[in-house]
Amino acid sequence: EFDGSWSLDSEASGFEKMESGINARAIDFAKFGRLFLNDGNWDGTQVVPTEWVAESTRDYGLIPEDSIYYGYMWWGRNCIPGTKDYFAMGNFGQFIYVSTGKNLVIVRNAESYGLDDEVDAWSGIFCEFSKSLP
Repeated sequence: EFDGSWSLDSEASGFEKMESGINARAIDFAKFGRLFLNDGNWDGTQVVPTEWVAESTRDYGLIPEDSIYYGYMWWGRNCIPGTKDYFAMGNFGQFIYVSTGKNLVIVRNAESYGLDDEVDAWSGIFCEFSKSLP
C-alpha cells in the first residue's frame, strides 16, 4: 500500500545490501506474509511459483536438534504438528510469522529485539499465540 525502500551498502555505487535492508510498513509486510501463506497466490494470480514457496520455507537440516530450522531466507518452527510455521526475520526484531495451520500472519515492526535469544523467544511467543487460536 505504501512505497518501500532498500538500504544500500554503497550510496556511491547504489549497491543494495544483500542480507537485509527492505524497509516497509507493517501492512505491506503482512501482505508479503499473506502471499506466502497462500502459496504465492494473490487473489487468484500466481505471483510467486508454488514450488518456490515450498522450497524456500523447507527445513534443510542446517540447525540439527533445535526448535527452529532455516530455509532460504525463511526460518521455520515446528509448532503445530502436521502444519508449517515459518518466519522472515529482520535486523532489530522485525518479523513476518506465517502459521499455515491457523491461516495466520503476524507482523512485528521494531527498533530493537526487546528479548534475549530473540529468534527462539519471539518465534516461541508467536507459536504459542497461534496454538491458542481455535
